[in-house]
Order: sequence, then C-alpha cells, then structure tokens
Amino acid sequence: MLAANNNFLPLVNNTIYSNLDLVPRPYMSKLVKHSIHTYSNLYICRSYYSDVENSDRDNVIMGAACSIVDDTLEDDTKNMTIYDYSIRHNHIDPLTKDELKKAQSIAKDIIDNMTPAIYIDEMNPRP
Repeated sequence: MLAANNNFLPLVNNTIYSNLDLVPRPYMSKLVKHSIHTYSNLYICRSYYSDVENSDRDNVIMGAACSIVDDTLEDDTKNMTIYDYSIRHNHIDPLTKDELKKAQSIAKDIIDNMTPAIYIDEMNPRP
C-alpha cells in the first residue's frame, strides 16, 4: 500500500480492482478520492460510487461528478449515461435536478484542480 500512498497510479488502480475484500473500506474510499484528482482512471470513481453499498446521496453525486468530468474531457456523454444506468440497475434513486447541479459544480472543481501524474525515472529515458 506504500506505493499506492505515493501516487503510483498503476498500483492504486490494481488495489481498487483486485483487493476489494482485503482493503478496508475507509482506505478504499481514500484511494478512489485521490485517483479522481490525478485523472488516473475515472471509471474507478464511477463504478465505485454506483455500487449498492455507496447509495449515500453524497456518494451518488460524487459518482455523477466523475462521469461528468470524464464526459467533459472526452467531449462525450456516454459516461453519464452509463452511470445513470448503473445506479438504476443497483436500485439507487436517480439524481434530482439540484443534485445534478451539485455534481456539475463538483466536476468543474475537479477539472480545475486536476494534477495528472507524471513519472520521470531511468526506466524511461528520453529519445
């Protein structure tokens, strides 16, 4: 977990995907929230927050915000469509108009504060 704590995004993604039952829920939540601002993989955020166990409205709004960020950066709308389907499939109430506005505001804040991870090491020398 040390590498995940130090922004090694492949391990963050691997930890989230592979060790769901082994990683304590608060730590998993911390990893997901951290991965949002590094633009490592917003699919993680969308799928994590559309899970039945995350039916708290703040979590549902955060998942929508991740989907909106992904759609904004990809100039598409498929991620929000998939998110809407996922929460309905998991029997979570859809977003209200006010919640959608809040998600859009959070998405704007995420984009404004996004810091992609850049690795500089001897394994990847310049050409």
